[in-house]
Amino acid sequence: MEKNIPNSTKRASYTYAFKQINIAIKAAFYLEAITLCESIISDRLLSHLKGVGVKKLKLKTTLADLIKEWNKFDKKIMWKERNDLISDLDNWRVFRNKCIHSAAKAEPNSPTIPIEEFVSNSKLCSEQGKKLARDICDWHKKTLKEAK
Repeated sequence: MEKNIPNSTKRASYTYAFKQINIAIKAAFYLEAITLCESIISDRLLSHLKGVGVKKLKLKTTLADLIKEWNKFDKKIMWKERNDLISDLDNWRVFRNKCIHSAAKAEPNSPTIPIEEFVSNSKLCSEQGKKLARDICDWHKKTLKEAK
């Protein structure tokens, strides 16, 4: 039995989630992949922000609000090939919203975007989300090690 059960459970959940993201992208279930990416990202941000003392955040805090709080503490994070991890995440969040809502939502009496465009955008968003989720997990792990 592992010493730290919550961490081993979390690790198993992340392994499963990343595996499902890969499966979903391969099967063209891009919205599922996007949703799992957001779940991972939100969890890591919530953990980070609670760790630096932000008490008001809850499990249901939106990704937009998590990003706003993150930006108050860290301003700009250069990570790997990224010039600003926070800005990249916020840009992805906007793109994610566009992808999620453009499947069937449009102004009254207006057409939705063409299906081919929706699928192409969703594929790109899922791939970007997977990379962001990995980068944020790696960044979070590094900040935890540095804090010890």
